[in-house]
Amino acid sequence: MIDVINSTSSIYSLKELNFSCGVQQINDFFAEKAIKFEKSKISTTLLFLDNETGLNKEEKLKGFISFGLATIDTTTDVSAKIELESLEFEKGDTAYGNIEKTKLFPVIALNYFAVSDYFQRKQFGTFMMLYFFEMVIELSVEKHISFIGIVVSSLSDSTDFYEKLGFTYLGSSPNDINLKEYRMFITIDKIIEAHFKFKDK
Repeated sequence: MIDVINSTSSIYSLKELNFSCGVQQINDFFAEKAIKFEKSKISTTLLFLDNETGLNKEEKLKGFISFGLATIDTTTDVSAKIELESLEFEKGDTAYGNIEKTKLFPVIALNYFAVSDYFQRKQFGTFMMLYFFEMVIELSVEKHISFIGIVVSSLSDSTDFYEKLGFTYLGSSPNDINLKEYRMFITIDKIIEAHFKFKDK
């Protein structure tokens, strides 16, 4: 069974869990900054812990997600503007004024998404993302918190994973082979669609 808890609720120190996903920058964030960012209200970090007895600490933490708030600027993210055309707005009536004049839209920023070396390529990343999608849907549909989707900066070897789940590219494309990161985006409508599509598999 998997327990999902906030980083500040862990009975272990994050350094003690010795998390490794194969990307040093992400490992360093988890060990050095995740709790500081959560206590400072910059971002929230969720830990996916295996509660099975007899596991060592390195085996307990399967992955983590760190997320916060951000905005998309449609004056620079032209592809985001195209994506927004698929959303249903009442003409001339949004939380931020007339849709034609609105440039900045609120989003959930998926700052870090990482699966432990032990559990990569075992569909656990999909499980984590579907859990996150369910949280996001609850915020939008049940809590009535306004945002238009999720934005993420994906490492080059992770773009296929995000595309499979419905994310599209923002201001870049798979043909830009020299980029280390690719900004990607998914609307709330596509999040709901993907959640039910993959949950049933």
